[in-house]
Amino acid sequence: MKKKYNLIKLFFAFLILAGFESRSQALSGGYTINQAQSTGGTNFQNFTAFANAINTNGVSGPVNVTVVANSGPYNEQVQFTQATGLSATNKVTIYGNNNKITFSSSNFNQGWTILMNGADYYTFNNLNVDAMGSYGYAVCITNNGDYNTFSSCNFSVTANNSNDYQIPVVLSASSVYYYYSGTTGSFNTFNNCGLYNGYWNVMLNGGSSPTSTMKNNTFNGCLFSDLKGVKPIVQRYTPPKKPENPHLSKDAAQKARQGRLKTNCTYCII
Repeated sequence: MKKKYNLIKLFFAFLILAGFESRSQALSGGYTINQAQSTGGTNFQNFTAFANAINTNGVSGPVNVTVVANSGPYNEQVQFTQATGLSATNKVTIYGNNNKITFSSSNFNQGWTILMNGADYYTFNNLNVDAMGSYGYAVCITNNGDYNTFSSCNFSVTANNSNDYQIPVVLSASSVYYYYSGTTGSFNTFNNCGLYNGYWNVMLNGGSSPTSTMKNNTFNGCLFSDLKGVKPIVQRYTPPKKPENPHLSKDAAQKARQGRLKTNCTYCII
C-alpha cells in the first residue's frame, strides 16, 4: 500500500513538473489569444498572459498569434520587452482580426496601452488600440524598440481633449514623458493605419548622439485625424529632415482635423 502511495505521489509530481516545464519553454509556432478560454496549451486568455510568456521564455522560432475573431475587447495594459531569440528570422506576428485592446489610465506614469520596451521584430495586423484615460498613448515605443510593423491598425485616444499627454503613437526615450530624447526606436513601419484624436497624432523623439538617433521610421498610407495641435506629426531631437513632405504642408493640420489627411510617403528618413 505504501509503495502504491509513493507511486501516486511520483506521478503527480511528474505532472506538476511537466506543466512547469511546458510553461517555461521558448515559444515557437502557432498560438491563439481568446479570453473565453483559460490560458493553457497553445491558448492565452489575454495579451498580458502572452506577453508574460514571451518576455520570460523567449522564442526558438517564428511565432504566429491569432486573436480569435470577435473575442474582444480586451481591457488591459500590456508591455513587450526584448525577448530572447527574436530576430529577423524569428519574428512574432499577431493577427488581430479587427479586435480591440483598450485601457483607461489615470496613472500619469503608466498611460500607455501597448508598450514596446526594447521589443524588436513584432508585427501587428488588423488590431485596434485605444488609450481612453486621462493620460493615453495607444502605442509607445522606447528603449531601442526596432523593426516593428503595424499594418491596418487603428490607434485612438480620448476625443475632444487638449491634453498633450494624449497621443496615439509615441516614440520617446521615456514611456512617461513624450518629449524625452535618447534611445527610442528605428526601422518601425506603419502601413495603412488610422491615427485618431490627441494633441498630436504622432510624436517622434530622437537623440543628440549618433548612437541614440532614431532613423527610418515610416508611415505609409496612414490616415491622420482629429488632432488638437498644429501638426499631425512632431519630430524632435533628430538630424535634419529631408525636404518637407505632405505631413508638414500648411494645410496638413486642418486636413487632419477634418479627417482628410492621408499620406503615402515616408517620414523621418534619417
